[in-house]
Amino acid sequence: QGHWAAQWAAQSALRLLLEGLSGSPMLPTDEVLIAHFHAVHWALRSKAPAERMNMDLSGTTLSIVVLDLETLDALVATCGDSRCVVGRRGARDLEVAMSTKDHKPQDRDEQLRILANGGEVVNLSDDQPNYRVYVRGKHVPGLAMSRAIGDIVAQRIGVSHVPSLVRFSMQ
Repeated sequence: QGHWAAQWAAQSALRLLLEGLSGSPMLPTDEVLIAHFHAVHWALRSKAPAERMNMDLSGTTLSIVVLDLETLDALVATCGDSRCVVGRRGARDLEVAMSTKDHKPQDRDEQLRILANGGEVVNLSDDQPNYRVYVRGKHVPGLAMSRAIGDIVAQRIGVSHVPSLVRFSMQ
């Protein structure tokens, strides 16, 4: 179900982005891109039952990169733990121009939001970080990220579908 959600979310996000960029010479505003993630999340939740998909414990990550080819300004929006790395040609090789940070439940602000909404963050390992999000006192959903599209149970306990945004120049 997660693969279906990922494919559907990517196609929907691309359609929204292309419609929004049509006739506009500028990168979308932060508010517009956040609204796209919001629309994709709620549309996925609405569409899933008709496709016999259950999004209670399934969902997807989503990353979008928009590059203005004239100014070389870029905008990256990510939700979840799928890291986005943007490269450019350096003097000798490719170099990292920008890398996003995964949305992990052990990060302080993420953890505080989850705790405030009735969730708990548990490390499943003594010797390495393996943090999961659960409904307080339950064994679900066990999500390893603090932001996602879909994942309805996790959304009720503070997992968010709001992306992180990064603007930078490729020059």
